[in-house]
Amino acid sequence: MKKICLFAGTTEGRRLAEALHKSYDLTVCVATEYGEVLLDGIYYITVHTGRMDSEQMMAFLVKTTLN
Repeated sequence: MKKICLFAGTTEGRRLAEALHKSYDLTVCVATEYGEVLLDGIYYITVHTGRMDSEQMMAFLVKTTLN
């Protein structure tokens, strides 16, 4: 199964996650706990909560793609 990492806002991120979660190994990154709450009920996704700068994003992408 192909992996996707989605850096998501609120409404659009939730809609994309709903559309993709059954077909992909989906990781959704949100900046706030509110963003995480909006993803409750979407099964088979991994959620990462917390703001990241560009270096942290790169390290996260490397870590998630190698696993």
